[in-house]
Amino acid sequence: MGLSSTLYGQNKPLDNWELEVLNKKDLQSETYFSFIKRGEFKTTTISTYLRYGLMKNIELQINWVGTKAENFLGDAISQTASVGLKAFLVDDSKYLPGISLIGTINLTADPKTNPITPSLNILFKKGLFDNFALTGNYKFILDEQEGRLSNNFAVNLDAELTNWWTSYLGVKGVKSYLPINENALYQEYVELGMLFWLADGISIYPYYDFGLGDDSDDIMNIGVLYYFK
Repeated sequence: MGLSSTLYGQNKPLDNWELEVLNKKDLQSETYFSFIKRGEFKTTTISTYLRYGLMKNIELQINWVGTKAENFLGDAISQTASVGLKAFLVDDSKYLPGISLIGTINLTADPKTNPITPSLNILFKKGLFDNFALTGNYKFILDEQEGRLSNNFAVNLDAELTNWWTSYLGVKGVKSYLPINENALYQEYVELGMLFWLADGISIYPYYDFGLGDDSDDIMNIGVLYYFK
């Protein structure tokens, strides 16, 4: 896996998909700002993400996310904090993918939701040839409203086109629940994304989701990631 003192920025910051963990006692901070447009809905997000190497192949993760959502009902502001552990399990081999796990507890003070919401994220990465790799994840989340089990998945083909430009194409699906509806909501997308490294520790992360079906609106995201250690 080649764990070193280098910076490990999340190639897909919103999903925390990198398999690598920090070395023991290494500390790294990441700040992410994004703007998302989904149909008539607009969301602005800023997050601070702290990572600390607890021991070999295990790191502590602490995250705070602030969100402002704009829709036809008006503006809504929310904050969520989370604490979790990330464990690197298996390196990418000739026949099998590399695997890591992230177990997280989300904490919120919103009286309308459960104060503690656990999740489990299974990450994988399989190198293919040259600068191409197959990456993805499967995530289980307890619904914040009623404690029902939601999940999402994604599979992507990543291409490292240059040392400052990575692009990917993939599919993803989301199963969730709306507070006003007891039925599960299923959404599927084809996603095209890119990561541009502007300078050491700074990158721009745009992606576009093409919705498949009536319940899956197209999603446009533009984000900026800054990290240091």
